[in-house]
Amino acid sequence: MSPTALQRLRVQMEGRGLSVRRLQVLRVIHNFAIKRSDSSTAAERLFVRHFPDLFEYIVERMGELPLPRKARKTARSRIAEFTSCPGLSG
Repeated sequence: MSPTALQRLRVQMEGRGLSVRRLQVLRVIHNFAIKRSDSSTAAERLFVRHFPDLFEYIVERMGELPLPRKARKTARSRIAEFTSCPGLSG
């Protein structure tokens, strides 16, 4: 793709809420993760060499995941609970 075509694509995609960073990530996924029926990726066909699996590459280099946030304490119901109503008792 020519630089001007790429710039037009970026402007068009940014208008749809895709940042430049997200476009870069999508490009990497397209070039290194999506495989044809012959199990080759676009990067392998372009550079005529084999690349490691993208998912395994990321998992190997990823640090420890943070612990999940603690759940919020639910607010106690503010509805008054009446066990009996003196005005309605017979």
